Amino acid sequence: MRILVGEKMYDSTEQPVLLIFDENEKEIFNGYSRYVSAPQDSTVEERQRLIDLEI
Repeated sequence: MRILVGEKMYDSTEQPVLLIFDENEKEIFNGYSRYVSAPQDSTVEERQRLIDLEI
């Protein structure tokens, strides 16, 4: 997954990316409130830590 923020591109094959959906977006994404995309070599625990992160 690649994400453009402003003029900077982020690639989830290089670094983890966490998307946090608002209430309207949750309806579009089947009730999910967060989505993580991370490099293949990341562990399940590392991905779960991002999902559980207090923001």
